[in-house]
Amino acid sequence: MMNVHIRFSEVSSSLVENEFIQRRLEYALSANQAEIARVDVWILGIERADGGQLKFCKVNAILSDGKMVSSDSTENDLHIAIHRAADRAGWEVARSIGRQRREKVNRAYSPAQRGSASRESEYLTGAV
Repeated sequence: MMNVHIRFSEVSSSLVENEFIQRRLEYALSANQAEIARVDVWILGIERADGGQLKFCKVNAILSDGKMVSSDSTENDLHIAIHRAADRAGWEVARSIGRQRREKVNRAYSPAQRGSASRESEYLTGAV
């Protein structure tokens, strides 16, 4: 079970919506769940000029290394806003973790880290 904190403002909340948000986030973030320390969700109601109300959903995922990944969505329907913000959070978390893994690999295989391997490449390219 993921550590999820949900906050509502200007929108009525119910147990059903809390469960929907929890399920939607677990589905969207399940592939990288081990890398996520906490997820914060804000649901806001934004008044429109015509008297209607837009629903705003913001998702902040805090990764285990302390980095924060954020996504949001504003829609007429609360469930659609939650769905889109959760999907975007899943994509952004996956991109961020992939980027971290690539950086680790690149650092491990950089010429400065390899030492004699850089001399071998100089020999092979004819620089010696």
